[in-house]
Amino acid sequence: MNLNSYSTALAAKLPGTWRVEHHQNPDPDMADLISLLVLRPTPQFADFQNAAVLHNLARPIGLLVTEEQHPTGPGYTIRSIALTEGNSYMEHVNEGEALELHVPGDREPASAAADIARDLLPRHDQIRARQRLTVLERALGQAQAAVDHWDSISDSLSDEQGWPLDEKLYGDGVVRRDAAALRHLQDVLPYAEALLRDGRAAQANLSPGPAGCWASWRTPSRAPAGSSTNGTTP
Repeated sequence: MNLNSYSTALAAKLPGTWRVEHHQNPDPDMADLISLLVLRPTPQFADFQNAAVLHNLARPIGLLVTEEQHPTGPGYTIRSIALTEGNSYMEHVNEGEALELHVPGDREPASAAADIARDLLPRHDQIRARQRLTVLERALGQAQAAVDHWDSISDSLSDEQGWPLDEKLYGDGVVRRDAAALRHLQDVLPYAEALLRDGRAAQANLSPGPAGCWASWRTPSRAPAGSSTNGTTP
């Protein structure tokens, strides 16, 4: 089975909807571009006569299929390739993380697809989860920096009892603080649902502590009498 037929059959057996781009005899520029997107150092793609890129719109990390000579004979190598936000995923690949498969040439695409679904795709999901966590941590840090900046100057705008010396000036500062913090937190919105799933999955993997600890963690504590439940005081 040639590479075009193999990669097309492989895409049809993978979970979800995958499309195939065939790159026959890629020119050096295309070969270099593809090589830069692979999530693991790899030989120059100018050495390969044919390549196929498998992509799924729901997955920013796809698959690169090439024909190669393995120690056991001719076959295919299936590598992980970042199709969007390449650098942000590459920096979250752990040392020694297996992100490619070597498939004998006589192995059926359905068998290789099962290995990909079992081994590669879950690792792709882990890399994406690490990337989302970094986005969240960065946004929280920048939002906190905006709050800290306001804290560093707000005392100079208040009297000894903490009341604003100029209510409009103080109020404008609070608005600017909140807008700056929100601007950074908005970077998280595209990842919000996935981050919630990541959090639930992480919680499910934690060992329960003393009896009742999960219940107390899940249930918001009652606010003290007289306190506001609509927000915090600027």
